[in-house]
Amino acid sequence: MTPTILLNRCYSTVTPESAEHGDFEDTGFIYEAGEFTFRELVRELREFTSLSSSPSSGSISDWACTGFSVSDYSTGEEREETLHFSRENPERLQKYWSKALRAAGLIR
Repeated sequence: MTPTILLNRCYSTVTPESAEHGDFEDTGFIYEAGEFTFRELVRELREFTSLSSSPSSGSISDWACTGFSVSDYSTGEEREETLHFSRENPERLQKYWSKALRAAGLIR
């Protein structure tokens, strides 16, 4: 049986006005603890272009991100999405996150 892997997908938007204040216009979850098979996780990761991690994590990567891109040219709004391995996962599933990052071509 293939384990279910829980993921959190988040977004951040920045407008020219919010950038002037050094802040985001809006942030939130697209989904929390979404259930994915390994194959679905790899497919989801292929939408992302880079990896990030917190300095204290010590792991390969805490999350994948799309980078900011213009989502509305009329307002200058930019949007970034991030995909996180949920903390609700049992620790034994961490190995699937690392393997999926390799399979999606985000790490060697």
